Amino acid sequence: MDLTGIKKTAFSLTHSAYEWLKSKLKQIVKAFKEPSDAMRCFYILTIVAICCFAYTWLNNGFTVPLSGDYSLQEMTFLFNGYDDWHYFFRTGVFPAWDRSVFLGMDNVGGNSFYYLFDPFFLILLPFPRDWLLVLQGLEFVPKMVLAGMFFYWYLGSFELSPRNRTIGALAFAFSGYSMCYLWFHFIDSVAFLPLCFLGIEKIIREKDPRAFLVGFFLVAMTSYFFFVVYMIGLFMYALFRYFQTIRERNYNENMAVMGTGVLSFVFAVMLGLFVLLPGMAVAKSMPRVTSSSYLESILS
Repeated sequence: MDLTGIKKTAFSLTHSAYEWLKSKLKQIVKAFKEPSDAMRCFYILTIVAICCFAYTWLNNGFTVPLSGDYSLQEMTFLFNGYDDWHYFFRTGVFPAWDRSVFLGMDNVGGNSFYYLFDPFFLILLPFPRDWLLVLQGLEFVPKMVLAGMFFYWYLGSFELSPRNRTIGALAFAFSGYSMCYLWFHFIDSVAFLPLCFLGIEKIIREKDPRAFLVGFFLVAMTSYFFFVVYMIGLFMYALFRYFQTIRERNYNENMAVMGTGVLSFVFAVMLGLFVLLPGMAVAKSMPRVTSSSYLESILS
């Protein structure tokens, strides 16, 4: 190919890239000028969330220093986990034993309860270490917005109007539980709960387990404690919804939905074993457990 041909090819590629970028920018501008119902819900959730935390940000250097154990533990846990992951990135060896506590403990079994695999923590790892507390404070907004949007899409399974879905999204994202339990990973687990509900609805209506498995995997990454709690509660919800809608399907469809649901729960448990087994081993050795007869009563 001569120089003229190279120039024509380069011009053609540049022009194509320019046209593609131009069309994408037009779509973005149109989305802002004429937002869909989901985007309107997103805007409302974002504005309300910012209003909830703006005063605290301005008075505390864009951090959210909640009282008690949050300031003593959660705000310092970030640095411990950050150092562990960056040690792994440098050496290829992940610290299996956490020496930051008295005599140490199993790193996965102990810290996967709080932060170790939490997606909202992992997305902080590419940023400088000095930014962690500010990023932690800013993250409260996307956590609550994500919770609301997942709930908005979940309510879409019931053919509610966009207005009612938006009201439901606001009610869930800024519920009393969410505002009270901003501590630790609680609000992180709340964000993924509607995705699990949505996953159950997709199994019942479409025999599609993907959203359910993704939701439960994210819950397992956030905390094995909520993974167990959600598994029990959502199994009961799935049974309720199955029998509530059983007359809408024929026999073969009901069997298919039941089989898909059972296998989905089995696979979901298997996806969470990487934190569930170490977590249970550490929890069973804790003094508050060994000194109680409650666990022994359950096991017997």
